[in-house]
Amino acid sequence: MDTRSPGDYLARFFGGVVPAARSTVYQAKQNVRGVIRHVRFVNSSQSALTVSVWIGGMLLENALSIPAGGKVAQDVSEWLVLESETIDMQASGSGIQAVLYGVEEVLSG
Repeated sequence: MDTRSPGDYLARFFGGVVPAARSTVYQAKQNVRGVIRHVRFVNSSQSALTVSVWIGGMLLENALSIPAGGKVAQDVSEWLVLESETIDMQASGSGIQAVLYGVEEVLSG
């Protein structure tokens, strides 16, 4: 349970290397829901790679292609993370870094 006062707070839901096996990278606390507003993927490898993203078990990005040495940025303000839901990510190989950020809304307890 989040002990902050009810309200909206800027949040970084994930920042780092996307794992090659599907893994949970964020879990909302019991009285928190989040809105992801922007995602950015950077591929530092020498070959094209893909990344997939699940929220609450629902596949939202399926094998999004990131070119070798390239990046993809998206405004995705409709990605909602409800109380206790997770964000899972998986890359097709090593070399994808990601950042997901937006707002966490702390609900009244």
